[in-house]
Amino acid sequence: MRKKIFAALLVLVLPAPIFANAVSAEVMQAEQQITESQAPASEATSDPPTQKSDTDIVLNIDSDEQPTETNKKETTTTARKPLTSTRLTATSSVVQASDLDNQTWLIAEIERQLPGKKVGTTLTFDDLKKITQIQLDGGTAGGHLPAGIQYLTALTNLTLTNMQLSGEIPSSISQLQELTRLNLGTNKLTGSIPETIGNLKKLTWMGLSDNQLSGKLPSSIGGLTALATFSIHANQISGPIPSEMGNLKHLYGLYLDNNQLSGPIPSTLANIPTLTNVYLNNNYLTGIIPASLMNLNIFAVYNNQVTLNSANPSPTPADRYVNTFATNSQLTAPSTIAVDNTVIKPFDPKSDTYFNLHYTDNGVTAKTLHTAHNITILNASTNQVIYDGAMNPNVTFNHQEGTTYRVILDNAPSNPHNTTTISLNLTELSLLSVPDTLDFGIQGISGVTKIYQRANNDWNITVNDSRNTKQNWTLTAKMTQPMKGTNGRTLSNGLIFRDNNGTETPLSSQSLPVYEYQPNTNTTNTTKVSWAANQGILLKVKSGEAYAQDYQGQVEWSLNDAP
Repeated sequence: MRKKIFAALLVLVLPAPIFANAVSAEVMQAEQQITESQAPASEATSDPPTQKSDTDIVLNIDSDEQPTETNKKETTTTARKPLTSTRLTATSSVVQASDLDNQTWLIAEIERQLPGKKVGTTLTFDDLKKITQIQLDGGTAGGHLPAGIQYLTALTNLTLTNMQLSGEIPSSISQLQELTRLNLGTNKLTGSIPETIGNLKKLTWMGLSDNQLSGKLPSSIGGLTALATFSIHANQISGPIPSEMGNLKHLYGLYLDNNQLSGPIPSTLANIPTLTNVYLNNNYLTGIIPASLMNLNIFAVYNNQVTLNSANPSPTPADRYVNTFATNSQLTAPSTIAVDNTVIKPFDPKSDTYFNLHYTDNGVTAKTLHTAHNITILNASTNQVIYDGAMNPNVTFNHQEGTTYRVILDNAPSNPHNTTTISLNLTELSLLSVPDTLDFGIQGISGVTKIYQRANNDWNITVNDSRNTKQNWTLTAKMTQPMKGTNGRTLSNGLIFRDNNGTETPLSSQSLPVYEYQPNTNTTNTTKVSWAANQGILLKVKSGEAYAQDYQGQVEWSLNDAP
């Protein structure tokens, strides 16, 4: 920014016009070998020999019960096309402990169901085909589910709950083609749900709840078309709900609550005619709630970031929608943002143009929006769409001064909970005030060279720096018109600048730094530039050069960034 002022000797005046200076799950592979010393050579084979079972050992299971809102059960169902899994091989028909990963809990249960048979001596792989059900609940031994579970190919029910089992679900579980019920709830299982689980075409009940499973839901679950109940609540499953789940035409209960699922609720769930109970609460789901799901017997979606595109949303019962944008959640942002430049980065937290979009459930505490939200930014006056998409920190657009922005969350403009407005004010480094004159008063003519001080010792310039990030700046001065009398004669030195060391520098047509500023932690937006009476801009007249007349010139002040 520049400003010009006039100076006059005797009556020396400086007018000052201003010039502004712009400142899934891996397929587990395992292969175990049993030495010939453990079995007769005649019995060695790449796969267990097939024998017809004399009897099937069966454990009775409780009759199926329908899940309720307070008592969730778990079940497994059928899947789509066969998926790849690794089949273990053995070199003997006798089952060794290593074939079952030395899992004592499983060995003990097998030997209990097959009296007289012992692992490592008399138990064969064909014997394992006599076991159709394993139901165990509780225990402190721990262990894991071995890949060798695949050898129990006649299993229809595998229930292992409260067993403190750890490790991953082996992909070889897909070999249990007769399985109708799989319940591994309340253990310490980790890793992803294997994609190959989609090969269990007869599953009607699958429960993996209360574990530490992570990763995404495999889309192959959409092929389990016999599935009536699917429960994975209380895990760490992330990512979207697969749209393929809409293929589960016999699904009755869906329990996905208390995970880290994100993205929209797939509309394909509305295609399931049998669906009655759906629990999606306590996730990071976004988008508009499919209206048809709201008519289910139980549809719990509380503690999510979902919404309804309604001017007065009032879903019932309200407790199933609490802490969503359909009830009490509200999109928030600063109403006014001071910005240093016109290139706006609304989703970049490192930028001073960051929109800082959050939401609140109680009107006070700001919470983080999930990145899966869709954001629409419009010119509030014209409704012109400036941006529509994800919260990508690389997104930029140019700001036009005076524009107010309307922000809409998840394409729900009718819902006041999903909208907010933001105004941007451009910050600046500017000369806030410069006196119109720099007066040296009426002085007598001296016979020697003399320096005259300013007539007003309180003379000062005010600088405004409203920038968010303060930087160094410099004030410069230069003569645009020399000190000239009414008779046309010019003072050779005229105006000079004297610094605090007493060094004198004549003002010329070249800009001269006269004040340098460095911000600190206590920096305010305004700074007064002033000098001691015998410092700053002074008037110097050589002996014999002055006449009894008015002198005036013009000074241009400039304000510059000096990072």
